[in-house]
Amino acid sequence: MSATLDWISLSLVPGLGLSGFWRLIDHFQSPAAVIRASRKDLLCVKGIREGQISGLFERIEVVVRGERELLRLNAAGAAAVAFEDPRYPALLKELPDPPPVLYVRGRMELLGLPSVAIVGSRAATAYGR
Repeated sequence: MSATLDWISLSLVPGLGLSGFWRLIDHFQSPAAVIRASRKDLLCVKGIREGQISGLFERIEVVVRGERELLRLNAAGAAAVAFEDPRYPALLKELPDPPPVLYVRGRMELLGLPSVAIVGSRAATAYGR
């Protein structure tokens, strides 16, 4: 399995969430190690609850879900850039919980150029409108 596929597969585990994802990576050092870890070892990670990792117990489904995502990306002419990929933007890596995988369509080299981020809410409060 490729490293990018590992990152995608782990990022798609239902219920894991971003903070759970990074707790597991901090503990096991790689998505591949997380995917291979036993239930007992996963539950020993501080801050991880059973509900977050139950989707990891069906390892074949975890990998199949990631493979399907890669096929969809290829069909759409897009690509995945995992956190460990040298093309992953350095400034994004500085966030406390950066996205583990970026989905990119178009000119990949633009990821390394200066950029602007816009943060908003889909359900703004009256104060935010």
